[in-house]
Amino acid sequence: MAHKLVLAAVAVLMLWCGTAEAAPLPKLPTGYAAPVNLAIRPSRILITGDGSGLLGGFTGHPTATKRNQRWGRLHWTKWLPGRAYATGAEWIDDGIPDVATGTFHPYTAAVLAFRPRAGVFTRLRVVYIVPGSGPGTGAQTETFKAEHVPASQYGPAYWDWR
Repeated sequence: MAHKLVLAAVAVLMLWCGTAEAAPLPKLPTGYAAPVNLAIRPSRILITGDGSGLLGGFTGHPTATKRNQRWGRLHWTKWLPGRAYATGAEWIDDGIPDVATGTFHPYTAAVLAFRPRAGVFTRLRVVYIVPGSGPGTGAQTETFKAEHVPASQYGPAYWDWR
């Protein structure tokens, strides 16, 4: 009799779990133009308005340019309702001769997305490592805030990192 009760309880639990709706996971602003401006586990995130910095992965190439775009992909290790974690590379433009035609260099990076609001992660913390032993080297931390830009006469609404 107890065996039948356990089986019945398991069946009811499986049925209940199968029909319960899970809350959708928050999305992350990618920094790119709509309609792909929000994504779960994006492969790349543009973190600067001028295009001089982005998050991606390592490709085996020591540099990239806006023309060859060898950014690689972020590796998301966890994506939870309150936080998401990734590893990869922060690609930073050296600005030589200028930001439009500079060369990007990858730095090992850890990424934390947090503070979900209305289904969107609104904070991004990046810790990246600059090799060397002088000033400006070692672990560097940046925190970005997602801002919603409403639609206007110039285009549709989108999210951007500041």
